[in-house]
Amino acid sequence: MQLRPDFLLSDDLSLLLIKGCKDLGINLSEHQVQNIAKFLVDLQKWNKAFNLTAVRNPRDMIINHILDNTIGKNTLDEILDSTINDRTVNEFLIEKVASIGEKISLRR
Repeated sequence: MQLRPDFLLSDDLSLLLIKGCKDLGINLSEHQVQNIAKFLVDLQKWNKAFNLTAVRNPRDMIINHILDNTIGKNTLDEILDSTINDRTVNEFLIEKVASIGEKISLRR
């Protein structure tokens, strides 16, 4: 499926993006959804010329490039914002990895 600028995201792709971000604690505005859609259109365009990613399907782009990166950023933000000792960091990371794995398996 090829995205076109005049047809940025189908309803099911928009819903995937919005719900996926909401599950990660991020509420997207309509403007943000449109900006992400424009990014995906550009990614597809430039990917043809420069082979930037092996991911070609827009649904997979949302999962692999948008949501997966958001999971990592949120986890890093939580680690950086907390004052925890080494043992707690290990416990925190184990909990986060399990949570991420659960979220990823639910999306696929």
